[in-house]
Amino acid sequence: MKILVYQREYIHENGYLNLCKIKQQLYEQAIDKEAEHQEQFTESQVMKAIGKLNTKKSADESGITAEHLQTQNQPSLLRKSSYSWTMGGKVVKTSDCSEHLGIKRTDGKEQNFNIKERIHTARRTKYALMGSGVHGTNGLNPAISYQIYKTYVIPRLTYGLEVLPLTKSNIEELEIFHRKNLRHLQSLPERTSNAVVLLLLGALPIEAEIHKRHLSLLYSIVSCDNSKIKDVMIRQIATNYDNKKSFFSRILNILEMYDLPSINYLQKNLPKRDIWKEEIKKKGLNMLSPGPLEMLDVWMDDINLSDSVKPK
Repeated sequence: MKILVYQREYIHENGYLNLCKIKQQLYEQAIDKEAEHQEQFTESQVMKAIGKLNTKKSADESGITAEHLQTQNQPSLLRKSSYSWTMGGKVVKTSDCSEHLGIKRTDGKEQNFNIKERIHTARRTKYALMGSGVHGTNGLNPAISYQIYKTYVIPRLTYGLEVLPLTKSNIEELEIFHRKNLRHLQSLPERTSNAVVLLLLGALPIEAEIHKRHLSLLYSIVSCDNSKIKDVMIRQIATNYDNKKSFFSRILNILEMYDLPSINYLQKNLPKRDIWKEEIKKKGLNMLSPGPLEMLDVWMDDINLSDSVKPK
């Protein structure tokens, strides 16, 4: 039985290839003769040559590397196709950014646009609450202020972020904004330890708040009666379990992180929504709010390792 394999034919530039063969012969002849007067190279020339070799693209005097010898085809620049849409005899303007359900959709790195938009919306919401005393100094009690902040600001800060592949820099940008607000609510100085800012109010990091939204969305998907959505879920788990940009890849890691049941178990034994929320809250508090002895260790580690409490 013959196996048919498609083989791509590469077209080589014979002239340049012959020139390389001649140069190789000259090099071999020079080595065989073992010339008595060897050419001396300076240290800078040797380091420069090693630097070119480290790039794995050591070029000759013409600037040609091995990858240029593969074909004669010149590299072509990828250009986006320009479409011209008309409606009623008028040209419709196209846009590279659109908004759906409050989430901006773009060609790439849409999480960066949405992070800035979420922070902007949360900041405006916070300013609107200042008239009611949610401003720290000479305002409401910090515990009450945090409950108002948690009810109105955090949902606007984290809206729609569970469906976006956030990077560490995106999470850190949200955390900085979140901790800054909590410092203001407690009238704490900027040099206060990050752990103290969260633990004094019993507040969760913003990453944990986003994880809660992940788990809430998962429950909605598993509990829905739409068979097509469940088929998509099964397919995504099978094909994108290792794709960090996929929601189901992230949710598998979150379930393992909080020691929660797997998706297969939830499909067969789905608890009520109230029980599920209580389980999420319990797991999150157990992981992020340790006991008294462990809490002291967390504070000491943060004080010793962080520059936020060192005198300036």
